[in-house]
Amino acid sequence: MTSPNPFAPTFGASPPLLAGRDKPIHNITTALESGPNHPDRTVIFTGMRGSGKTVLLNEVEDRAQQKGWIAISHDASTPGFVDRVARDTDRELEELEGPPPIKRLSGVEAGGFGVEFENVPPEPRTLDLRHSLTELTNRLVQHSTGVLITIDELQNADRTEARVLGSVIQHVARRQAKPVAFVGAALPSIEDTILADQAITFFQRCSRYEIGPLDPTATRAALVVPINDQGGFITTDALNLAVKESRGYPFVVQLIGFHMWELADGQEITQEVAVSAIDEANNRFATAIMGPTWRQLSKA
Repeated sequence: MTSPNPFAPTFGASPPLLAGRDKPIHNITTALESGPNHPDRTVIFTGMRGSGKTVLLNEVEDRAQQKGWIAISHDASTPGFVDRVARDTDRELEELEGPPPIKRLSGVEAGGFGVEFENVPPEPRTLDLRHSLTELTNRLVQHSTGVLITIDELQNADRTEARVLGSVIQHVARRQAKPVAFVGAALPSIEDTILADQAITFFQRCSRYEIGPLDPTATRAALVVPINDQGGFITTDALNLAVKESRGYPFVVQLIGFHMWELADGQEITQEVAVSAIDEANNRFATAIMGPTWRQLSKA
């Protein structure tokens, strides 16, 4: 088709329609408004690669920011993610309070009847996530907002860093009852890493959402709505086949949709087009998902 392709078969990219995920989005959004005792102020999404966990993180961040919350987002795939969260928290705090300039004597006028001062920047602050997060939320609570921290790839987190992050959030959010929310995303293997560590109880107490396949109704919507919105048309047979063969797997839904759009001759997506698109999508899925998964398993 000549119109831009509406589908987004790229990891972490938000699809044109986020179908079938209303419950976790609604519950977390409600938790932001309800206060520190709501169980969904701290949440972990679990699911296979391509299930849409990162997309959900993006959506939750957007919803929080629309409500005036500060969103701090990182992933735990490389060491140092807690320091990165701390730096961002400190930066947000500095932007709110504005670091006062330090005046330094720069000269004395003749006769000693006058002095001159110059402003110099303050010394860099030592990173202290608990202190910065407490001070930041002290200011935000006056405006009925708060801080949302999201961490992707949580299953890969260094356990020492995970203990630090969990301890800080637990102290500030639960003991001090400050407006702090946490949402993490992880592969199911987190059961054998972070959640298996009895010294990291914070994550064990988080609400859990298993991000699985979309149901057929949501899958149909995820395909047909973007096509129609972009001026295209898909036949009933083509749509039924695409829904069936995607098995509701969000990444495959986007792959099939993308290739149907690319292969369509004119504005109509026929069953013949859907068959070819499904073949192409399956090949891309095998390369992007199954290959890396098997290599990981072979190293285990």
